Amino acid sequence: MPEQAAPQFSYEDAERIRRESEQLDEQLARIIGEARDAGRSAAQIARDLRYTEGRIYQILRNLRTAAEQA
Repeated sequence: MPEQAAPQFSYEDAERIRRESEQLDEQLARIIGEARDAGRSAAQIARDLRYTEGRIYQILRNLRTAAEQA
């Protein structure tokens, strides 16, 4: 099967994607915490979201620390 060419984004596309990624960054810890609570492993979350497993554990630790301090 031939490889598909990468999409060609416009400047406006890039602006929109960056705005949306900032919103995702703000909610990422909650999203990862909910995925873990739903039974997904750190390894699965890392694969699905294209992070390292270590980064997922770091986010989960930070989330737990924040909850303990609240």
